[in-house]
Amino acid sequence: MRLGASILGFAVLFSVHLQAERQILYETVTKGESIKTVWNLEKTENKMQIKGLKKGKDVNMECSADFRLESYEEKTSESKFFSIAKLGPCLIVKNTDKGKERTLSHKIGKMPWIQDFTFGFQDFVRSEKKSCEFCIVYPKDLALHEMIATKEGEEEVKIGEKKYKVQRVKITLTGFKKQFWKANALFDKETGILVQYRANEGPRTPYIETSLLQM
Repeated sequence: MRLGASILGFAVLFSVHLQAERQILYETVTKGESIKTVWNLEKTENKMQIKGLKKGKDVNMECSADFRLESYEEKTSESKFFSIAKLGPCLIVKNTDKGKERTLSHKIGKMPWIQDFTFGFQDFVRSEKKSCEFCIVYPKDLALHEMIATKEGEEEVKIGEKKYKVQRVKITLTGFKKQFWKANALFDKETGILVQYRANEGPRTPYIETSLLQM
């Protein structure tokens, strides 16, 4: 199951300390190949928009004022488009590819929805909770997956020339599926955003490492 790349690349917002507009830069390395991603964050009175270009896809996320993800979009081309919108207790998922559109509805109740790990764990990282169960939609088949993030201790790390006090978090699928995939991530304790991420996309696939370069 190739969840890693789709998972990494999203969900809830930056921080109450965020300026009205800001850019955050990441570098992702896979088998020696480096790709940089710039996220543009813009805060209005009651919304936060996060936009970026990730692996050839235009990604657009919109959050509410209390940092809850409301919509997520990926656009590869004019004819290939993937989107999720939260309406009450449901996620409405749409996928358009070469003129063919598919729509699904997933009822998630009060379970947190985290579509991208870069910004999605801020509340959890800064809380006293030891673990967080959440759901995510896999773009390739539009299926809903339940996952769990578990805190594994705090430490100080240096990436480039900057030091961060981080929360180490392990992210897995739930139940018997947890043996098929996991990710190890470091999140900045102050802001809750991703500092470093390491995982593969499934069995016999190369590891991906993403690191924060600038925020």
